[in-house]
Amino acid sequence: MKQKPKLLMPCAMQILSKLSLQSLGVAVLATLTGVGATGARADQGSFCHDIPAREAVLNEGKEYLLQHRNVDYGARRTVIDDGLASYRLRERSSSEFQNISIFSIDHLPLETAQQIAEAESLAEKLECAQHFKSAHRLYLRVLKLREKAGAANIRLAQVLESVARTEILAASNLPFADNKEVGIFDQGPQYESYGVGSRFVGSAIVRNAIRKTVDLAAIKSAGELYTHARAIRRNLHDSNEKLVADLIILGAIKDKLHDSIAAKSFYVEASQLDQRAIKYLAMYALGQKDFALAKEKESLFLNQAKTNADSASTSILLALYVSEKRSSDTLMMLRQAIAHSVFVPADVLTSTFKIIQPNDLELLTTYINKTWLTAAEPDPALVTVIEAMHSQGWDAWADTICQSAAKRYSRSIPALMVIATCYCQLNNQAKALKLYKLILNSIQAVREPSIVAITELSEIVTALDSEAMKREPESQAVLLSISKEIEFQKSALRHRQCLDMAAQLNKTAFDLERSAHNAMAQKLYEQALEIKQLNLTKDDPEIAVQTLDVARTCTAQKNYAQAQSLYERALTQLRKKPRIDRSVTKQALESYGQMLNQMNQQERAKKIYDEARELCK
Repeated sequence: MKQKPKLLMPCAMQILSKLSLQSLGVAVLATLTGVGATGARADQGSFCHDIPAREAVLNEGKEYLLQHRNVDYGARRTVIDDGLASYRLRERSSSEFQNISIFSIDHLPLETAQQIAEAESLAEKLECAQHFKSAHRLYLRVLKLREKAGAANIRLAQVLESVARTEILAASNLPFADNKEVGIFDQGPQYESYGVGSRFVGSAIVRNAIRKTVDLAAIKSAGELYTHARAIRRNLHDSNEKLVADLIILGAIKDKLHDSIAAKSFYVEASQLDQRAIKYLAMYALGQKDFALAKEKESLFLNQAKTNADSASTSILLALYVSEKRSSDTLMMLRQAIAHSVFVPADVLTSTFKIIQPNDLELLTTYINKTWLTAAEPDPALVTVIEAMHSQGWDAWADTICQSAAKRYSRSIPALMVIATCYCQLNNQAKALKLYKLILNSIQAVREPSIVAITELSEIVTALDSEAMKREPESQAVLLSISKEIEFQKSALRHRQCLDMAAQLNKTAFDLERSAHNAMAQKLYEQALEIKQLNLTKDDPEIAVQTLDVARTCTAQKNYAQAQSLYERALTQLRKKPRIDRSVTKQALESYGQMLNQMNQQERAKKIYDEARELCK
């Protein structure tokens, strides 16, 4: 009886699975540098320009799979959280959630109190792992059961808050918050900020996400859930920190939706329940420039500023005093902020410059170094501060700050961009050009194509185009080098976009293949092969292993002549690459041998099997 060929993981996918993401990036870039003509031929068909057509084929495959699938994805597919693609690139491959699928979440049994409690625990773990969409989906199932039970208790309030929180976080894709905002009411699950290498907690992240998300529908939906949770807590006379935290979040939601009256009422209510919440009322007043509110709450804000060195209370009072021309109060508050290194926003700080005394300049410079140059990245508003110092004739002090910043952030390209702009504000084009060269060298050293790098380089081109910069001796040479690097980056991005599309086609093709829909799988594999033939060198092993994927689906359809031609072509390439993983060639030989047996070419099959055995020695 003829043995049915064993379905193995597609060869291209197998190689990718053995490479770390970092080494994969290096491999892609090595290919780029090896094919110098790739970028040069970009307009003559070296890239898969017709991405929409490729996507149409991919969508056709996905739709076909949905209509005909017979695979249990509960055991085979990983958590799908498309909104956090950048997080998944940093995710450890050994994550305990890699086998939890959307199917699993939707079919998790929730029939007993213990099962519901375990589901909430799992949702919290997913949330802490930053799988916000998956956590939201599971919390939502728990919420429906809690509401069905009919008891308006603390547990219902908690799950309402969890659903609302994860809805906002999933919509924003911003799993970290500004450390200046973390306060007493920010209790909750901890999330790691990979951007700045620090840890923050609960509500601070939610408020940050509310401010930055563009999905107002998600904000409104979450607001309704928080309102329901607040009503439950009030009815239960639960005026603890969690209720206050909910009021603060509701204030942030209403602020985002431009409902200033409602936002103000929530912040006021929170501060009445707990005086420590006065800082959030101050933050609201500062953001709205509500000087009437600042004057009304002046004593409370002043007490908060003195006892807690609170940034928001200090800043709104400074803005109030400047607007009312209360110079002595302004200087008193500013000196207090300097003494305690309290962060004051650029617009408020610069508004005080006209009344600062000469003997305060050294303290001011030290203060800016302490408060603006201690985070992982300098605040971009530093440019505004430097510009204001220049307008006051304080260039020497401003230059001191720029020198400190350049030393502190010598390896951060975004920071160097800010500092170079500061030097331009000081009319010190020579130092700005020196930083621009350093930025270019850093980007060229990494050669990691990205939209960010192109944007940064384009900003430098704009700066170099100024009349003042053109007078610098090296500016034109730097401009030419940057222009070449921008072209390389664009070429490399097109290249990566194509290979990413090939990977998506491969993944869907594999799902179709293991569902025995081989004709459709072959179509997608062929699309992926064509992309790789356009974007990689002729002898790249990736083309060979991709060819094997097509051959395997041809075999499954008994298209033996086509499959044999593809196997021979792929094996010819693999044999020329002795350094490639032998298991790939061995697997290809075994599959080819099985097909030859099916074709009753036993003699030829025996030679192929013998070659495979030789590789095992």
